[in-house]
Amino acid sequence: MQNSDRVIEMHDELARMSEALTELLIDELRAAVEAGEGRKPPAEKPLNQARRAIEKAARHLAEASEL
Repeated sequence: MQNSDRVIEMHDELARMSEALTELLIDELRAAVEAGEGRKPPAEKPLNQARRAIEKAARHLAEASEL
C-alpha cells in the first residue's frame, strides 16, 4: 500500500469519526430537549471540540494528499 493510499484511508476514517460524533451530539441535544433541560448538555462542548479537531485533522490530510 502506498503512502497516499494510507493517507486517504486515514482521511476517510476521520470523516467517519466526525460523522459519528455529530450523530452523538444530535442525540445528546435531543435528549436534553426531551428532558426539558434549558441548557446544553455538559458533554456538548467537549464533543464539539473533539469533532472540530477531527475535522481539522481531516482537512490537513486532504491538503497533504491533495484529495
